[in-house]
Amino acid sequence: MFNNSGTNLSDLYNFSYVMERYNSFGIKMHEAVENYLKTVQKPALKKIMEALLRDLRNGIAFPDALSKHPSFFPAFVIAMMRIGQDSGQTGKIWEDITSYLEQEIEIRKDISSAMWIQKVFFAFLLVAAVIIIFLVIPKMGDLLKETDMELPMVTKAVIGFGTIATSFWWLFLLAGIGCVLGYGYFKREYPEQYDALKLKVPVFSTITYDQLQYRFARVFGLCRQAGLDPVSSLRYAAIAADNLIMKNMLQKAASSLENSGLPLCEALMKADVHHILHPDFFLMMQVGIAGDISAGMLKEANKWQKEMQRSAKTIGDKVGLCVMIPGYVVMILLFASMELPIMSMIQNMNLSGGGM
Repeated sequence: MFNNSGTNLSDLYNFSYVMERYNSFGIKMHEAVENYLKTVQKPALKKIMEALLRDLRNGIAFPDALSKHPSFFPAFVIAMMRIGQDSGQTGKIWEDITSYLEQEIEIRKDISSAMWIQKVFFAFLLVAAVIIIFLVIPKMGDLLKETDMELPMVTKAVIGFGTIATSFWWLFLLAGIGCVLGYGYFKREYPEQYDALKLKVPVFSTITYDQLQYRFARVFGLCRQAGLDPVSSLRYAAIAADNLIMKNMLQKAASSLENSGLPLCEALMKADVHHILHPDFFLMMQVGIAGDISAGMLKEANKWQKEMQRSAKTIGDKVGLCVMIPGYVVMILLFASMELPIMSMIQNMNLSGGGM
């Protein structure tokens, strides 16, 4: 969401909270931004606010001014503000944006807290593996070679890998750097494939899926509540979607609804070839709520908001299984590669002693 150096989600939440408060006092937007600017300390954020204030003083509409800073104001917030401007419900929209951002911060905190143990374990495993591979295994290999004993297959494999890693450590470093750069290139040059991958990655895909359902239900419900037609509501929901697969699907559904005259439910089902929307949405539309769907969609948004909370709280356990099980397997193999030759040497010494 944030590409601007020196800004984060908390900055956006604070801005939204202050704007909501000023709006409740009846203060005009450019005056609210001017007053908020006086309290800003971060250089990057101050630069954004100064540009925002200039645009507002020059008569540029608030959502258009926000859209000039996509690295700080996400599409979701800009779309919501357009809804507020078109419907005259700016105060309600500020409340919804502030509530959403607060929820987003809490979810991130839950994920960070749940991942703390897994991060510590992974760091410990990485340090232990480096010490064993680069220090212990080479020395052990030299000692075992002097004994001329037949080594177990797992020991041969580990010693061979340790020898290669010690000799070509720079190759592993380059491979790591290449993976990081390759990930950045893939994310930048193939955004649609990247967004599709986010919906398939185990564990994290659940939160991504829940978030997309929440945003769709919230924005579409607010648009319909504000009196916007289904086509405009779908297009606003598409703007707010933080996923190209969802965005393209909603835009396609809006075009189909506008050009072919299909019912809302059929237009969405036809466009949803990736099955990104939960079946509950289609069922809700089919049973007759489509005439006044706003209340139902907002209730669905609350449900998916709770699902995001649950997913965030359980992600630590799920990631733990993904990290710890392979980690334990690696540690067991490394331990076995060292223990088996030692046990074999002790056995041979006992047998030799018994023969004497």
